[in-house]
Amino acid sequence: MAFYLLTAAGNISETDDVYAFAYRAENFPLDYLSDPRLMLYHISMRLLFLASGLLGWDVSALVLMRGFSAVCAAASLLLLMRIVFVDLKLSAATAVVSAAVLGCSYGFWRYAAEAEVYVPAIFLILLVFHGLVRITSGARDDASGLFLSAGCGVISGITVLFYQPSVIPLFFAFPFLLLYRARLFHLGVYGVIGGAVVISGYLLGFFAFWPEPFSLAAFEAFLSQRSSEFIVPTFSLKTLVVSMIRSAFAIGHDLVSMNWVFAFDPVIALIQQAFSYHIIDEEVFSARRAGFLVYLPIVTVVALATVSLRILVVLGIPSITFLKQRPFLVIFLWTAINGAIVGRLNPGGLEAWIMVFPPLILLFAALVVEPCMRMGRGAWVVAFAVVLSLHNAVGGMALVRDPAHEYARVVGAWVIDEAKSEDLVIVTGDASLGESLRYLSAAQVAFVGEFQAPVISARLLDGDLSDLATRTKGRDFDGVPLHELIETTWRADGRVIFLERFFEVPRGFKRENWPEFELTSVLRAQLEQVHDNPDVGGTYLLSEPLQ
Repeated sequence: MAFYLLTAAGNISETDDVYAFAYRAENFPLDYLSDPRLMLYHISMRLLFLASGLLGWDVSALVLMRGFSAVCAAASLLLLMRIVFVDLKLSAATAVVSAAVLGCSYGFWRYAAEAEVYVPAIFLILLVFHGLVRITSGARDDASGLFLSAGCGVISGITVLFYQPSVIPLFFAFPFLLLYRARLFHLGVYGVIGGAVVISGYLLGFFAFWPEPFSLAAFEAFLSQRSSEFIVPTFSLKTLVVSMIRSAFAIGHDLVSMNWVFAFDPVIALIQQAFSYHIIDEEVFSARRAGFLVYLPIVTVVALATVSLRILVVLGIPSITFLKQRPFLVIFLWTAINGAIVGRLNPGGLEAWIMVFPPLILLFAALVVEPCMRMGRGAWVVAFAVVLSLHNAVGGMALVRDPAHEYARVVGAWVIDEAKSEDLVIVTGDASLGESLRYLSAAQVAFVGEFQAPVISARLLDGDLSDLATRTKGRDFDGVPLHELIETTWRADGRVIFLERFFEVPRGFKRENWPEFELTSVLRAQLEQVHDNPDVGGTYLLSEPLQ
């Protein structure tokens, strides 16, 4: 735990939700359940923050949540070692090496001390798996087995409420551990109790938050509040190939950090082609400020490839007879089902693939580590873990160590240091930047679509906001009329703040094809510039109506 806290990232820009989650924990009431996918996680983090206040601790939610994840990370590695040694009956050396590989894989290491749900969810999932495997080793009429089945059902239900995608392994893979005659009653207890916890939890959430009377349609609407965030392309051979490429990159990055490659233009061009809908400004910004550090990983990657090749030569054609054992078969099923769903819904999601790493590492333990240990070639898998940790230290964690290289902190430097609670920042096209400034600064933040910039500029230049129909976007701050926010700001003697991106044509479009964006340049000439950075542009103020 101390290791993860000491090596935690100072630059949080590559994460998707950290600032949004911390803001929610500090400001939203317990019954504000707009994200049922992580319903219990948000409630738990809010309670953690409130409890710290009662204890007199002056600690931000961000720090508390990162500490919570670090505890779960340490517990997950200990639990993984126990599963490998006790449940899968592999050697103690295999257990230690396998835990080391998971612990120093970039995705796990990066999120081990982060204000995110993934590592705590991994701990809970591993806990259920361990409990269910223990049930299979007990006597047929063992009453403690039934009690353990009920306990696993309760924890499974809580885990789904904690992180909804956990339902994939917990209820679509793990039940096969108990799917045989001697344990069918245990399976029923596990499934019924787990399902009851999930349904009861979501029903309580519905009645606490949803404004409509209960109906199946209303309940479905409550559960699917975040469904619009996933855009699933029509299935085709091309979609399959593209998804496989994106999945391979994401899995590879979660194992072996690729942060350093964002410093090289040819690689950036390739990544942008493969991940056209992913904005990598933050990664590029950080990598280009890392100096000589971006060259050191070239050495460690070569060393890692050399060690990996040597392991393949030592192993030859690996035996997969271990898959005949029920726990390993379920681990394989866990990997396949979870991987297929992530690959279909979010193949390029670096965070989503972290959840697939525990079963992958368990298979790696049986397929690679244990055979090497039995052949007396364990030094090679130890070397793999050592070189992997070295690479991810210099090519991953070192590049996100300095908060001064965080994209949002640099772009919003003046806002973070100087803005007041009466001020309003209008952010276009970058929801992550908006959420970062909402948490890091005292100002109010309005996130709007990029193509609204000319419309807003025209109304501000006219000095008449009455017919400005633009509304804010973004989770939990959606649909607020922008003209009301601007007018409220001016009534409170606040300032409307614009960042350089407001005046730019959206990515992928040419300015000559969008002449209306000339209005943004006209507006900029009327504003007071209070800050300038040659890398990210200026910050501008409008303290009162122009006319």
